[in-house]
Amino acid sequence: MLGIKLPNPEFNKFKEWAEETIQSHYVTLPIGNEKADINGKIYIVRGQQVMLDFELAEIYEYTTASFNRQVKNNIERFDDDFRFLLTKEEFDNLICKNYTSSWGGIRKLPYAFTEQGILYVSGWI
Repeated sequence: MLGIKLPNPEFNKFKEWAEETIQSHYVTLPIGNEKADINGKIYIVRGQQVMLDFELAEIYEYTTASFNRQVKNNIERFDDDFRFLLTKEEFDNLICKNYTSSWGGIRKLPYAFTEQGILYVSGWI
């Protein structure tokens, strides 16, 4: 077991912080004027609370490729521990736990963004 768990009520502090961060930047989704819902989008990987690149891209209304290109263009703002590439085993474990078929078309492994990484992204995306 890799120690990857789904979020639970103990992580409300991080969830509240992430919601506040997202609400202050591009809070509307393409359909309607509802606030971005990050429920179920915060994961524990390698002992850290993270969000995945394709879900952050969706929240900010980018394609995943465009979102990651923006990050690469601003890579000097990122410390090495602000994001990391998931291993195939970690990603497969998340898919199994979430049984989300929409992840089936991903060709590259996603990046996981830590709390600090999300904060940096929200400041300039």
